Amino acid sequence: MNRHFLVLYVCFFDLIGKIAVRFEANLLSYVKMLMKYTMKGDVASV
Repeated sequence: MNRHFLVLYVCFFDLIGKIAVRFEANLLSYVKMLMKYTMKGDVASV
């Protein structure tokens, strides 16, 4: 495997990881907000 490709691969996954963490945090706060407004248990299963 090419070393340059490997570095690019690692950088790409690092970026994806950061985006995923940020998205997950936003999704969690959105679900909490949704639960607060609906007050239903079925939202928690999402």
